[in-house]
Amino acid sequence: MSKESVEPEVSGTPEGDELDRLLEHDKATTEWMKQQCSAEIESFKPKRINLIPLKVRNTSILQGKPLVNRVEFNTGFDFEKVTQILTGKPQPCPTKKGFVYINVILMVDGLSPFIFPYLFKDDPKNALTHWLFINNKLERAQHVVDSFTQL
Repeated sequence: MSKESVEPEVSGTPEGDELDRLLEHDKATTEWMKQQCSAEIESFKPKRINLIPLKVRNTSILQGKPLVNRVEFNTGFDFEKVTQILTGKPQPCPTKKGFVYINVILMVDGLSPFIFPYLFKDDPKNALTHWLFINNKLERAQHVVDSFTQL
């Protein structure tokens, strides 16, 4: 009787060509998001509004009632100073099925507005009203959007 070595099957961990394909897909999504955010920044320049782009480190949606949009930034800015959150029109992401993209603008008294790209799983329960912002000092700021105004 011969003994054969059997490699255990690992699921959920892409390797080789599959990993390369996923990484390329993420690069395409990242590039598309950068283009969308840059276009929004450019659209405000004729109005003499200088949007300052924020570098996003990671995002997630905290499950519960309500859903909370969690965004971690690579900045020491104190997000407690945010006075208003504006979101653009949601649009489907062409490179990531089932995901939606928006530009988010943060208003702060006495400063130019900030902008960041936000990609999230399409979910009708996510009204984009609850936000948790975390800076690179791990300081947290929670914000609730009370109402939306159509411009």
